[in-house]
Amino acid sequence: MKSHVHRCTEIYIEVSYGSSLPTVSRDLYGISTHLRKLSLICDYDNGPPKTLESMGEPRRIQALARLEEIHLYGYTIFDAVEHNMELFSRSIKLEQLEFGKFEVRFYDEAHIQSILPAFFTALSFPHTQADYKLSWMKLPPLKPGPRAYTVSSSELVLESGM
Repeated sequence: MKSHVHRCTEIYIEVSYGSSLPTVSRDLYGISTHLRKLSLICDYDNGPPKTLESMGEPRRIQALARLEEIHLYGYTIFDAVEHNMELFSRSIKLEQLEFGKFEVRFYDEAHIQSILPAFFTALSFPHTQADYKLSWMKLPPLKPGPRAYTVSSSELVLESGM
C-alpha cells in the first residue's frame, strides 16, 4: 500500500479488529495532498498492533488542505492526535470528523491520559461547518485542574451502545 498511498484521493479501510488498521504516523505518512476522505474503521478495538514499536519512528504527514472527512477508530485516533495534529489543524475543508471504538483498557492509561488535552484540541480546531461524531469511546478520566475545552461545530453527536 505504501507505494500507492501518495496517489489516493480516498482511503477507506474497514476491518474486524483495530490492530489490523494501518497507522497514520508510520504507514500513511506519504498521503497525497489531494486526499479528500480518510476512513480507518474497525468493529472492535483490541489495541495497537503487536509490532507497532518495530515499525519505525512516527513521521509527520503532509499538509492536507483538501481533506473533507476523517473517520478514525481504535488506536488510530491517538496515533493521529499524538503524532499528526496537522491532520486536524490543516484540514480547512473538513466537514466530518468521527472518532469511534476506542477501549482504554488495551492501552497505557497514563499515556492516553497525558495526551487527552491534545485529543480535545483536535476537536477544537475551527471547522465551523464540520459535524463531529464520537461513538463508543471509553476514555480515562481527565486529571483535575482548571481546563475548559470548546468544540466549534454545527453539531456534535455522541453515540453509545453496540
